Amino acid sequence: MSWTNLITRLNQTADELATTGFIEEPDMVDAVGEVDNVIRKLRTYRNGLVAEMPPKAKGASYRAVESRKATRTYNTQGLLAKMMERLDTDAAGAVRYLMEHDAVRLTWRWTELKDVSHRVGLTMVVAPREIEDGDPEALVGETWSTSTRVLGVTE
Repeated sequence: MSWTNLITRLNQTADELATTGFIEEPDMVDAVGEVDNVIRKLRTYRNGLVAEMPPKAKGASYRAVESRKATRTYNTQGLLAKMMERLDTDAAGAVRYLMEHDAVRLTWRWTELKDVSHRVGLTMVVAPREIEDGDPEALVGETWSTSTRVLGVTE
């Protein structure tokens, strides 16, 4: 059987599955697990094809489009020194200026922040919500999200 026939059948099966209606509660988690298995197999097959495909390949219905992504690293000490010199300010002033212009964002690290705060005797006030800079009630805002993964059952 040709690959086009197999893909056509796969597409039809996916359409049928998507329109079969509601799956009963006891079978739902197994259905999700099996769908995940099929997706994983298809992703592996697809990735193999993409690896062999020329970057700008064209077919009858589709074409490959190459994307690019730059990863940058920054010399923080060098950048701060230059900014301090140009702005005629200290490190805090340079950082504040860069933050005001959204050129840099501080990334807080919760575990390390708790440790340092404990060491210097600072009580961390955590609000069960998002907060903004200058919040009078809390130093940290905390919201939670959950996700569900379906894992195979081992006996």
